[in-house]
Amino acid sequence: VEESKDNEKNLPRGLFIGMPIVITCYILINISYFAGLSKEDLLSSPATALTFGEAIIGKAGLVIIPLLVAASTFGSSTGEAYSSPRGAFSAARHGVLPEVFCLIHNTSKTPVPAIIFQSIMGSIFVLLGSINQLIDGFNITAWIFYCLVFIAAIIMRFTKRKEKRPFKVWIVAPVFMIVVSLFLVVIPIALVPEERITLGIAIVFILLGLPIFIFFAWDKFRPKIFNKISEKITKLAIILLNTSSTRSSESEKYEEEIVVYSTKLSNNSL
Repeated sequence: VEESKDNEKNLPRGLFIGMPIVITCYILINISYFAGLSKEDLLSSPATALTFGEAIIGKAGLVIIPLLVAASTFGSSTGEAYSSPRGAFSAARHGVLPEVFCLIHNTSKTPVPAIIFQSIMGSIFVLLGSINQLIDGFNITAWIFYCLVFIAAIIMRFTKRKEKRPFKVWIVAPVFMIVVSLFLVVIPIALVPEERITLGIAIVFILLGLPIFIFFAWDKFRPKIFNKISEKITKLAIILLNTSSTRSSESEKYEEEIVVYSTKLSNNSL
């Protein structure tokens, strides 16, 4: 949001135009399932879209539907690859994560270190669990944090009244989304016992992340030894990845140091 242009107009347009289109598409596809398949087929099908495609257009549906799903997944993954690292990038720029994540490529203006980090973490999670476990764990964890964001939005409405806001949201909206978030977390756990294990694992990961965040990531509490390590990693990433710091005070400090550091690396390689 912070990098988009004309947020006052474009963000509401995206929400009020894009969301109804997506919701309408979902409703129409579900209506199509009920119109083209029997109740028994819907309940017994492991992949409703495949069963629907085969019922409507025959064997060709078994090829066309997976291709469409793959294309949709590729588009969604591409969007996530570009948007999700921006969270780490923005947090690092405000001193909540190590500075290396707020580095931005000098030419493409993309947060390369943050993208690399997310790619590595994503690969690790894929290797550790099945796709179903990842989807369930992600959904529950995501909606927990969405709920916290909506709660923070309400709190900041009263604690930071004088802050300039690019656009205003009716307070009923975050209240409604808090209820929706709690519903999407609590109901699956209540109805599906297996989800309780997933929630437990998600909570453990969140709690394990707290001390790591406080002592290794947050500048305010990080030990000095880790500050030095962070500085060296940042300098190395600036040289190897052709990036620059987006923290204004730090970028000026690094200008002269990087020249000296790169010269040492060149001499050592020779």
